[in-house]
Amino acid sequence: MMGGQSSFLAVLFIVGLASDCFSDTSKNDPTTNKAKNSGAAGSTAGQGGLIIPVRVHPCIIQEVSQFPTKIEAREKSELRVLWSALIEKIHVNIGDTVRKGQVIASVDTSDYQKQIQIYDDYMALFSGQIDVANQDVKSLTRRRVNIAGLVAKGIVPSTDLEKVDTEVLGAKNFKIQMERMRDGMLKTLSELHKMEKNASFYSEIDGVVTALMADPGSIVGKLSAMSGALIARIEKPGQYIAQGNLLDIQLKALEVGQIVDVELPDHSHYGGKVKSISPVRIEQKNDGQSAAPSPSSEPSQYQVVIEFTRPGEMLPAELTATATVKIAQPRSKACLPWNAIDVSAQGATKIRGFSEGKGWQTQFVTLGKRGQYEVEILSPELPSSMTIESRLW
Repeated sequence: MMGGQSSFLAVLFIVGLASDCFSDTSKNDPTTNKAKNSGAAGSTAGQGGLIIPVRVHPCIIQEVSQFPTKIEAREKSELRVLWSALIEKIHVNIGDTVRKGQVIASVDTSDYQKQIQIYDDYMALFSGQIDVANQDVKSLTRRRVNIAGLVAKGIVPSTDLEKVDTEVLGAKNFKIQMERMRDGMLKTLSELHKMEKNASFYSEIDGVVTALMADPGSIVGKLSAMSGALIARIEKPGQYIAQGNLLDIQLKALEVGQIVDVELPDHSHYGGKVKSISPVRIEQKNDGQSAAPSPSSEPSQYQVVIEFTRPGEMLPAELTATATVKIAQPRSKACLPWNAIDVSAQGATKIRGFSEGKGWQTQFVTLGKRGQYEVEILSPELPSSMTIESRLW
């Protein structure tokens, strides 16, 4: 009868170990429940209870990180106008499927044509002024040569030469100024001709229209030197990326290729993979506002890009989701069941173990990560060959 009971308890013990998953719970922590564990494992057989030997084994601990992400299509085409323009016609509606090269919107070019005519007139004026300046420089240069000869012969004073030098320098400076203005006009004209020629906006991919930011008759203006006003967005369905930031303390052992669960607001789940991890450097101004980072600033956050698929479906633009990363990895070499740890009334933790050549010895240990069934032993280093007393009670 006793043997059958022992077998049953041993099975329960093994099942408990097999289902162990680390968490921050302390309900089975001997250091917070000393009364329950008083006289537990590590005591002598004379103190009662069934003692069985266990071996030190590696800890496998599952780390979990969750962070918000923003969903975007992996492949998209954003049509932007880099100048002020009057929208003449929108050729599509939101939700339309379009092909690469299809016209999405057109702008009115009449204003561009008027501006081109005005700048053409200015170009003729500047070109004429440059021709005059060239002639003046040549004429004044010849005159300087003649005056320099007369000064050398003492016929005219040297102040006459200084005067003509000033006139030559003035003519050259005027010519340079006109050339710079002409070059600026040429650049503007080039842009105007480009605007007139590119009066229509075309989709760069096969996809679905997910946003239209302008109406016929509306005027869109340039927002900045880097990005113009958005007119339309076309996205390719089915392939998405989720982008979010992790603090460095959350990053843990996240790696490119790591499997990630992406949960959408409708509670649907999609498996993805980490595509990239890149540092985000943020500095603070004196007023507490964020400032541009310097090359020497240390990264405090990391941007994580996750790829996932939603076959044949379109997701709303700017959708937010939650990414969950689970990382199971060896944390340390030594883990033991809770009932192998003896906790004294003063809170000291110790074990009783057997090693070849040393016999049975009691050792004080420092505990690390605490799980529901097991605890990590941070120190001292315990060999895997050591046998530890563990009590079933």
